[in-house]
This record gives sequence, C-alpha cells and structure tokens, in this order.
Amino acid sequence: MKIVIVAPEWGGMLPPVLHNFLLLSAYGSASGFPLGHKPALAIGISTSGGGHNPVSLLKGYSAKNSHLVWLPFHVIINNVDEFIASFAEIDKVLCSRQKSILSRLEVGLHALVIYAKQLAPIRHELTQLSIKHPFGQ
Repeated sequence: MKIVIVAPEWGGMLPPVLHNFLLLSAYGSASGFPLGHKPALAIGISTSGGGHNPVSLLKGYSAKNSHLVWLPFHVIINNVDEFIASFAEIDKVLCSRQKSILSRLEVGLHALVIYAKQLAPIRHELTQLSIKHPFGQ
C-alpha cells in the first residue's frame, strides 16, 4: 500500500481534520497500525505562496505515533488555483514552474512505488517491533 497525503495549508498549519486523522491512526486509537511502516508522499498545497508548513508538520509530527515512513521527497504547489487552471488550456505550453512541479510529482510517485515494493516483505516484522514501543522510544 502506498499513501499520498495532500495537505492544504489552513491558516499556516494542517487542517484539523487531517491532524485528527493522523492521531486516530496511532496505535491504540485504531486496531493495530493501519498506516504503520507504509511509505507516504507529502504534497503541500496553498492558494497563495505558502504550502511549506503542512509538509514540515506532516513529516515532523505524524511519523512518531502512526509509524508512517515519509519519503525524503515532497511536493509543494503554491498558487494551486492558477496551477490547475493552466492545464485547462489545451495548447498552452507549460512554464518552467509547472514543469518543475510535474517533475517533482513524477519522481515522488516513482519513489513511492519503489519504497512500497521494498517495504512490503518486511512490513509485518516491523509492525510487530512497533507494538513493543508504539509511541516512540
């Protein structure tokens, strides 16, 4: 299983519902580790020039109790409305910013598949170890 979390910037932080989802995926709140030792790609989006805080909060806060394996790659899409609208025009040539974001998405998703293949055979063993210390060490 692969996980992609698209986190919109909500007042400079994670939306409360996403925050609660990550808390509820921790050991004790859910049966076992539903997200434990599964690779995850973080995508931060913002309607302005932001989008950086959700990625740092996801990676820094949620890995400890949920035992997610965050990829070292991430994608930040600033001015997401303009970014999406630019693809509505059929013959429009992509600017360098759009090409860069698409390249980061491609690399991140490809890495996610590689991580998932490599973690699949050892996930059960890692989850059993996590049960001994479910909230970090």
